Amino acid sequence: MNEILTTDHKLFLPFMERLIGNEGIEIKIDNDGEFTDRCNDDSLKYSEVILNTMSGIDVDATLEYFMANGGYCDCEVIVNVAGLEFSEALAVVDHIKSSPKSPLSIPHP
Repeated sequence: MNEILTTDHKLFLPFMERLIGNEGIEIKIDNDGEFTDRCNDDSLKYSEVILNTMSGIDVDATLEYFMANGGYCDCEVIVNVAGLEFSEALAVVDHIKSSPKSPLSIPHP
């Protein structure tokens, strides 16, 4: 039976890393120190693509969960569902890359 990818699910952090990175909205800091991203069409297209590659995840139910928790587009999944500002999201990715085995949690809104 496929599961809903909630913020408590063991695969949520790996999903977030992919959504924040180049498979997803690709959050970056530009030369002026401003955040840039590819989240500009009010959709969950990157989330859906990533979820479809994750074994054991109920994609439709997960997308419904995201929307029920304020995630109507990919960047809102990061900000509203995960409860992260973009600066925190980048810190999560940096932490995962530098210490993949060390525990990290995302605060729940």
